[in-house]
Amino acid sequence: MPVAVSLKMLVDALASQSDQCTSYVNGKTGDIFPVTDDDEAAARSYDMDDLPDWQREAVPQIREVLESEDWLELPDQFEINSYEIMRRFCLSVEPPDRRDQLLDAIRGRGAFRRFKDSVHRLGIADEWYGFHDRQLAEIGIDWLNEQGIPYENDL
Repeated sequence: MPVAVSLKMLVDALASQSDQCTSYVNGKTGDIFPVTDDDEAAARSYDMDDLPDWQREAVPQIREVLESEDWLELPDQFEINSYEIMRRFCLSVEPPDRRDQLLDAIRGRGAFRRFKDSVHRLGIADEWYGFHDRQLAEIGIDWLNEQGIPYENDL
């Protein structure tokens, strides 16, 4: 029987998804493993002598993650859509003048930085981080259910 995935660890992994790092979950063990672009390049390298010791030691695990059907790639940053999560948070904020400030902050280039600055300036950073984690948990739960992987709600 598969071991349940920690929802807390899954949310942390989803929050870390980026262009340079992709996390995977093992559907049988519940383990989560991040793989950076550099890790992947090292695992595909045929000249292990060029790698530092710490990376050489990690290569077998990285290769297993990349090649085994037991490891599944978590939703990537585009599937997560952080901008849409920010927008939904903005729409949930009261009073309307605060909501409008946040909606203005997410327009155009530099939206993520302006948004974070705004939630801190407005004193609602804790609400934002809680909202963000709940959104990632929903995405993670939906994905785990689609994959038939059990999870433990340890948030």
